[in-house]
Amino acid sequence: MLASEQATGHVQSVLALRTFGGFANLSPGELTVLAEILRPRFFPAGTTLLSPGTPVKSFHMIVDGRVRSLKDGKLIRELVSKQVVGGLAAFTRDPEGAHVVAVEDTLTFECDRDDMEEVFEDNFTIQLAVLRGLAQQVIELRKLLGSRAGFGDYDENLVEPEVGELWLVERMGFLKKTLPFGDAHIEGIAALAQSSKELRFPAGYTLFREGEPSGFTVTLLNGTVDCMSEDGRHCFEFQPLSVLGAIDSLADIPRWYSAVCRTPIIALRGETENFIDFMEDHPSLATQMMRLNARVISEMQQRVAIIRESERPPPGEQND
Repeated sequence: MLASEQATGHVQSVLALRTFGGFANLSPGELTVLAEILRPRFFPAGTTLLSPGTPVKSFHMIVDGRVRSLKDGKLIRELVSKQVVGGLAAFTRDPEGAHVVAVEDTLTFECDRDDMEEVFEDNFTIQLAVLRGLAQQVIELRKLLGSRAGFGDYDENLVEPEVGELWLVERMGFLKKTLPFGDAHIEGIAALAQSSKELRFPAGYTLFREGEPSGFTVTLLNGTVDCMSEDGRHCFEFQPLSVLGAIDSLADIPRWYSAVCRTPIIALRGETENFIDFMEDHPSLATQMMRLNARVISEMQQRVAIIRESERPPPGEQND
């Protein structure tokens, strides 16, 4: 390939990458770093991108075309341009791999998982963009999981923890119980606890409203909070040792539900920017968070597929 042709292809790759939601705000230099590890691939309609039973070591960013993701031969979902396929199985190291077939002629950027993880090690901004994209997917899927948005049922028998004075040690103890990395990164837990703010509100107090800016979390230590969306489609509650507002804050999008105290509450407020700084200082934690969200998304996709299958009318009742 001539140098001029290679340069043209590189520029086109950078421009195409910017169309993917998670990368829209990356700098030209960061997009260039990504473009250097991508390989253009073409798949005719009917061909397989990823085979089941084989661990996924590379994933595909769909530039043009349409593919189907299958599980045990059943459709999980269809993906089109500006979407990524195989990334969840790649980053979670799922031994079952993934099954993806092109529905029509499809052009992708193939990316090796190990190459991407090396990029993450040197470019936290890129990893954060991926984390934000995963968090947005979690919210989109929750909205498809019925009125409770996939959250568990209210536990009437839950014994609430006793909450006294919230000194540093007490705050650390509660954060260790609620954060996914609670037993690791003790120094980070201490820093987050130190920067947290104690909240005590009466019943009826509004913690935040749908559509308001996010940017902080509420770790509920005592009490119950009712949550609802303005359109009435979602209604659920959080009980002690739950964290409100974490996913939308990580996704950097407005609140997708309102939260009102059903009872008096005691909680800790944490600023998302502090948590992001903590992840930047501890790359292994950022990778852990990414894999955790990827697993959650994979599970939710299967739950959504089951719901859609149950709602589909029998073949004889379908309209022509």
